[in-house]
Amino acid sequence: IRILLVLGSVLVIEYVAPEGAGSGVPQLKAVLAGEVKLNAFLSERLLLGKAVATMLALGSGIPIGREGPFIHLAAALAAIV
Repeated sequence: IRILLVLGSVLVIEYVAPEGAGSGVPQLKAVLAGEVKLNAFLSERLLLGKAVATMLALGSGIPIGREGPFIHLAAALAAIV
């Protein structure tokens, strides 16, 4: 079942929110430096896709890091609100 959760996480990122690959911290640094527009990296689609992919990855037991994905999710949520 773990492999199915990992596969689901990969598919969500690949097809729903490809901008959500990785931790998100380098992308946020680029956004804060003004090098990237907010639309792609802090959208509703990215928030939903990364949240689902993070939950699936955590449920599978693979180590994804604690800070990176949640920093990206919080920044996307703050940009939407």
